[in-house]
Amino acid sequence: MQFARIALLAAFLIAATAHAHVFAVFTTHSTLNRGATEHGGVPAKAVAYIGWGHKMPVEDILQPERLGRYALIAPDGSETPLTASGPGFLAVEVAPEVEGPHVVAAAYENHFYTWYKEDGEEKSARAPKSDFEEVTYSGYFEMRGKALVGVGRTDEDAFAEPIGDTLEIVPVENPLRKIGGAYQTLTVKVLFNGEPLADATVHARHFGFYPTTDFAQAVTTDESGVAKIDLNHKGGWLLKVEHEIDPRPEFADKCNLEQYIATLSFEIQ
Repeated sequence: MQFARIALLAAFLIAATAHAHVFAVFTTHSTLNRGATEHGGVPAKAVAYIGWGHKMPVEDILQPERLGRYALIAPDGSETPLTASGPGFLAVEVAPEVEGPHVVAAAYENHFYTWYKEDGEEKSARAPKSDFEEVTYSGYFEMRGKALVGVGRTDEDAFAEPIGDTLEIVPVENPLRKIGGAYQTLTVKVLFNGEPLADATVHARHFGFYPTTDFAQAVTTDESGVAKIDLNHKGGWLLKVEHEIDPRPEFADKCNLEQYIATLSFEIQ
């Protein structure tokens, strides 16, 4: 049984590599000053955009119909939908009207993806494995992204409240209050279905890290789902975590594994 699971995981990694692009949402500024002018100092607005591909911050074009969610979450939890024309990087202006911590939340539409053989030829499709006869591998995918935006000075635990994604990276500390550099760390917690996820690998990289398709750090969460990232650079950062599980009963005939990917972006001043 264990061997079969290992073989399935190996097939998953090989098959999913070409499919599972990194999905993330970024903003041109993480720290804003409500009422500021356009020239000089801390800006009053930012531009949010979607990163899609293997390179950071952007690589491929994403069709707007692939987005399941694109919204600005205010400090009180209310959401303002963000609408961007496309295709492209789905850029949209973000100008919060109240001070405090805001989150730009984005979701790629949930979907099945299946690799199968037809007349001896390898093919793939965005559909469950129940639609095909000779299936090589099939997965269910959920991808979520968050970008942090602080208007004015925000508290140390300003972004510690989860937004409710199935898999989520939650900053226990406020990264916007960090300065970046030697001995600077950021504590984050990984949640799955609202519960701490132990032994998860949190990948981290800063803008300017080379190669642009790789991550600079890989840190494992403890039994409380907590990990510490070395914030050794100023500028933009991206964190990513993945988690795979056996299919839930209602998905047993639709896929071999379920994969969840969550990203978090922010800027260190």
